[in-house]
Amino acid sequence: MNRDQALAKIKKCLALSRSANEHEAAAALRQAQALMREHAVSDQDVGHLDVDEKATGMRCAGANAWEVNLIHCIGGAFGCGHFMRVSDRLIGRRWSKQRYVVFIGVGAAPQVATYAYDVLSRQCAKARLDHVRKQPKSCKPITRTARGDEFAMGWVVAVRMLIQRFAGNPGDQGLIEDYIRSHHPELTTVKARNTAVGRNVRNDDFIAGTRSGKDAKLNQGIAGAGGQQLIGGA
Repeated sequence: MNRDQALAKIKKCLALSRSANEHEAAAALRQAQALMREHAVSDQDVGHLDVDEKATGMRCAGANAWEVNLIHCIGGAFGCGHFMRVSDRLIGRRWSKQRYVVFIGVGAAPQVATYAYDVLSRQCAKARLDHVRKQPKSCKPITRTARGDEFAMGWVVAVRMLIQRFAGNPGDQGLIEDYIRSHHPELTTVKARNTAVGRNVRNDDFIAGTRSGKDAKLNQGIAGAGGQQLIGGA
C-alpha cells in the first residue's frame, strides 16, 4: 500500500469512525490511527483529505486582466482558492505553452467552479471576438485587442453580480490556504496584464460588455456549495 492508498483508506476509516455502532466506530478509528503511524501521516495531512483540486485550460495565452478577474469571481463565489500554472504541450510537431487555472476547495466546490469557469469563459471569449469584429477596419490590431479586452472586463463585471446571487458556503478558507501552502510552496505572484491601459479604448466598449454579460447563462443546473442551482439568466 503506497501513501496515496493509505490516505484514501484513512479517509474511509475516519468516516466509519462516526458510525452509530460504537464498536465499529472504535475499530475504524484504531485502524485509521495505525495507518497514520505506519505511513507517517500527520494531523495536518488528515485535515487536507477533504480538499480537492481541479485544473482546466485557460482561454488566453497570457494572464489577461479580464480572465483573471473572472477566475477571482468564480473562486470567491464557490469558496475556492486558485492559482495558474503553465505547462508544455505537443501540438502536431511543435511544443507550445498552455496556461491552466487550478481551483482548490472542499468537496465538490472545485468541480463546480471549473464547470462555471469553462462555460462562462467560453461565452465571454465569443462575445469579445464578436465585439472585436465590429470595430472599424481602420483600427490597428493592437487597438482592436484593447477594445476587446475592455469589453470583456465589462462582461465579467456583469457576470460577477449574477454569480454572487448564487454564492453558497464560502468553505473553510483557512484550511484551503493551509493546503495550498503545504502542497504548492513554489507559487509566486504574477501581475495580470491589462492591454486596455493607455490604448484608444472607449467607455462604450466597457458598457457594451456589461450589457452582453447580463445575458450570460449556465444552462446545466449545477449545485452550489449552499445547495442552490446556478442556471444563469439576466
